[in-house]
Amino acid sequence: MVAAAQAAAVLSIPATAIAWGVRGPSGAIAASAAIAIVAINLVLAASLLVVASKRSPSFYPNVAMPSYALRMAGVFASMSILRHQSFVDWPTFTIVFTLGVAILLAYEGYIWSKTPWLATVFWRQP
Repeated sequence: MVAAAQAAAVLSIPATAIAWGVRGPSGAIAASAAIAIVAINLVLAASLLVVASKRSPSFYPNVAMPSYALRMAGVFASMSILRHQSFVDWPTFTIVFTLGVAILLAYEGYIWSKTPWLATVFWRQP
């Protein structure tokens, strides 16, 4: 969780600078907001799921789906609020948000592929 927040903070600097150079101050605000939403969503997900899995492995599914639904409602609500603000460049927000989610999913897939127990669970011969 901490590493994800640090990575988001580090990546937000060049993303904001590029957005500023291409789309001006509203682009920089949009890039920062998009990265913040992606990072907050990730940190909330990780925090909730770690607590649930430590409490009980059988409790994990009871938290995973409802928390996902609530987090997505929060993401969509924040997007709806930002969409109607004149100081946010919506095309820049859309591009940075999409790239942020894609990079996050690729990184998560990479981490999962390096998890040793997955090979014994999903690729076990019958």
